[in-house]
Amino acid sequence: MQFSQTMSQSAYVNNVIQIHRPQVYLEIGVATGRTLFSPPFPPLSIGVDPAFSSTVPQTEQGTIMVFKMTSDEMFDKGIIDETLSGRHIDLAFIDGMHLCEYVMRDFINTVARCRKGSLILIHDMFPKSIEHASRERTQDVWTGDVYRFGVALMRYNPGFPIAFIGDTAGTGMALVRVVDPTLRFAVTPEEMTQFMLSLPPQQGVPILRKHALSVKSKTHILFLANQLKARRV
Repeated sequence: MQFSQTMSQSAYVNNVIQIHRPQVYLEIGVATGRTLFSPPFPPLSIGVDPAFSSTVPQTEQGTIMVFKMTSDEMFDKGIIDETLSGRHIDLAFIDGMHLCEYVMRDFINTVARCRKGSLILIHDMFPKSIEHASRERTQDVWTGDVYRFGVALMRYNPGFPIAFIGDTAGTGMALVRVVDPTLRFAVTPEEMTQFMLSLPPQQGVPILRKHALSVKSKTHILFLANQLKARRV
């Protein structure tokens, strides 16, 4: 397992794909396809992004499908279920709309289509400034208030092992192991949204930082190793 503190978001995710070897990979927020279109290629890779404008490459290693729509539309209209055709998501990378309530919906909808041992990565947990964390995009670098979902995930976690990586992938990452895809939050999405939006700007970032791991730490490596064990059970 080769991880460095200077590796990009794409390099980190591709490294996890190489270790995790998913049969089905979901990427919410494809942008230019820098991550989705980089090897290694799982047997099935599914991407969704309403602003997608690149060309999907052809590869003999696997099938890549990209839907130019919002993730809400993909989930609500059952397009993801038609595409999965009875399969489950093994690995997901959530990097779509950078607002906490959108990330919450993406997470809930993804978990429902996972299996025991699946892994979900969530980008942008550690904004570097108040401007980065704004709910309105005013500059190129923008994390939005994704961190608020990180705090809510810790507060209302129904039993998912979670790790926060604070020193890689630009603005950090959350790793969530799906030990049971039937687990549900004890509060409604509306109640969770109300809690998230009640947090003062960036108040949750120090809370997450207290739990952040280094990408080169033994705890991070063990988290991924245990993830592989969970998939084999």
